[in-house]
Amino acid sequence: LGKTDREVLPPAAAEVFARGEQQVRLRGEAVEVEEQLVGLGDGSRAYHSVKFPLRRSDGSVAAICGVSTDITRRKQAEAALAEVNESLERRVAERTATAEDASRAKSEFLARMSHELRTPLNAILGYSELVEDEMRERGDPSFVPDILRIRAAGKHLLSLINDILDISKIEAGKMVVHLEEFTVGALIADVVATSR
Repeated sequence: LGKTDREVLPPAAAEVFARGEQQVRLRGEAVEVEEQLVGLGDGSRAYHSVKFPLRRSDGSVAAICGVSTDITRRKQAEAALAEVNESLERRVAERTATAEDASRAKSEFLARMSHELRTPLNAILGYSELVEDEMRERGDPSFVPDILRIRAAGKHLLSLINDILDISKIEAGKMVVHLEEFTVGALIADVVATSR
């Protein structure tokens, strides 16, 4: 009692308190500040302080009063939480990058494999047309239904391969949408033939 900050506190801590008190003098009203005090015996301490003027009856400032709460542990907990959050964000970013790399590799594999499958399949479809034409020219249509089934199955397989390529294009953001008309009856016939 009866002593100033500079008489009780280390010089660095007294200087911090003086800065907060100066804000009260300048504003003429209460202020809330966070103050980091050093040299109090156990290292740096953080305080939440409310400082306000005590006025005389004429309104002039007689003294400045302050109430400080030690928030060192809270600040340490906040710093630890921020560090954990940064660590989690780094791990999420690393795993996201790994997942994106795996997705790109999968898309590339599907695109290459689809092209490799398409080439021999187009040959099968082409030969089935040639065999069908030859059977019709010979006047032996008995195998034509079987050849048409082979071609329908080949076209269905080609459609599946194209769907795989489309998935790769969608993932790469290169898919173009086309509106097309089709015959519902032919679609149903294809579904029935595939089911058979």
